[in-house]
Amino acid sequence: ISGAAIGLLFTLIYNYNNGLLNEILVRLGFERVLWLTEQSSLYMVAIPTIWSYVGFYFIILLTAISKIPADYYEAAKLEGINGFQKTIKITLPLIVTDMKTCLILAITGALKIFELVYIITRGGPARSSEVLGTYMYQKAFVDSAVGYGATLAILMVLIGLTLALVTNILLKRDDVTY
Repeated sequence: ISGAAIGLLFTLIYNYNNGLLNEILVRLGFERVLWLTEQSSLYMVAIPTIWSYVGFYFIILLTAISKIPADYYEAAKLEGINGFQKTIKITLPLIVTDMKTCLILAITGALKIFELVYIITRGGPARSSEVLGTYMYQKAFVDSAVGYGATLAILMVLIGLTLALVTNILLKRDDVTY
């Protein structure tokens, strides 16, 4: 689902007057809640962001797990290894490169978050949910500081590359043949 559609959906869910969450609360006999406050807006934007990407990472990891030969698990069963030990000693070591890929994608993807934040909160209230993408948009297109906005865009790319490189270095390990 596109980020714009998810943003619009969660805008309707968080709406104070007739949003889904408040309608459920009212039907259960509770008071309406202002979901997008200075203290909670960043969390309320994080929920749909995480929700929209979990499926993508789940498919990557599920595919990696499905590639593990069944022979490994059969041998482990003959050796008397339980389910938790299979996970720790077989599954995780064999999908560690895929987990590293997911981690790098998540780190770099976190820097390019824009549309959900912009649609749900526009970076507010009082800039409490502002991220680099919304700040760059504000400077470049609202404040007409195009050079400053372009500098922020380059900074975002450099931060993303640096974080990806550092993550690769920290998670680097020797190739082990199983």
